[in-house]
Amino acid sequence: MKIGYVLRSLEDSGVTVYCLRLAEAMRRRGHDVFLVSDGGVYADEVKRRNLRHHPLPLCRGPLRSLLAARRLADIVRAERPDILHGNWRRAQMACHLAEKATGVPYVTTLHLVGIPDSWLYRRLSHWGRLTIAPCSEAVAYLQTHFGVPRERIRLIFHGVDPEQWPVATPERQAAARRQFGLPLEAPVLVCVARLEAVKRHDLLLRALAEVRRSEAGAGLRLLLVGDGQEREALRRLAGALGLSDAVSFLGFTDPHAALAAADAFVLASDKESFGFAPVEAMFTGRAVIRTDSEGARDQIVPGETGQIVPRGDVGTLAAAMVDVVARRGFWAECGARARAAAVRQFTLDQMAEQTERCCLDALATVGATESRNL
Repeated sequence: MKIGYVLRSLEDSGVTVYCLRLAEAMRRRGHDVFLVSDGGVYADEVKRRNLRHHPLPLCRGPLRSLLAARRLADIVRAERPDILHGNWRRAQMACHLAEKATGVPYVTTLHLVGIPDSWLYRRLSHWGRLTIAPCSEAVAYLQTHFGVPRERIRLIFHGVDPEQWPVATPERQAAARRQFGLPLEAPVLVCVARLEAVKRHDLLLRALAEVRRSEAGAGLRLLLVGDGQEREALRRLAGALGLSDAVSFLGFTDPHAALAAADAFVLASDKESFGFAPVEAMFTGRAVIRTDSEGARDQIVPGETGQIVPRGDVGTLAAAMVDVVARRGFWAECGARARAAAVRQFTLDQMAEQTERCCLDALATVGATESRNL
């Protein structure tokens, strides 16, 4: 197949990571792929991976959307793909109009972020021949909010390349702790996420402050990998809570060393689409504490591979963090089980194979439709 991946931009987001990983995996499976977007911080990465890219601003507003769809139709006529794969709401609208103009079908992936809760948006949403849902909540959302029949939805978890996320050995953990200036025996948690309000790092800091006020959790450290608009506000909050020596703001850096240094991974998000970072942590052998945002119950078996806590609940989050301190051996066992669970369910090859089948099924509906119209 020849597949065109259409997304709003190449900004720093899980959607961009998903499209790049999927496009490269499909290329390894023998398919011809290209990207269409308005560019962004990952543009150099697209070049490095030698992926063809067509610039296309997907702007707000009906007139600009129509112009973008016309330009996408021109790209489709030049590239002659078998199918398009739309991501984000503006991309799905452009794909829908391009199919009307060229006859090339499309599928979509619902990313549960930035979705307006409005009647107009529901009326203007088009989901293609088939829709990929990356988590169970997305399946339900497509049915209840958009009326997409269950038989037109494919539940396909986001995938990670296990070779890129090897198990962190005790030797690697010791080396990573020396790298970050951490005591070798200190309990350590890590969070890998953009420093944006929706990720609720403020909740993490308040929970950490509560833990460190207890005798059992006084030595707990937290590594924050990522950057964003909330960085300075979070630094100020950490100082106000007396956590300046307990929290390391590592910025945008390779997360492998931080994951190796940690005993467990923690994420306090109010909203997710699926969440690559918890799965990457699982592959490295780290159990996961995360809020019950989207994808949590697909990823985590409480008490087996980690813990799920209510959104916005500082006390319950703090209790889970204390448990890591109190039962480090148990959480190491959970980490080993998390790695095994990730290998079973969340590999990049599995995602690519299932998405390939979805595209083939979508193409089969084109033939069936044409037959019915004869």
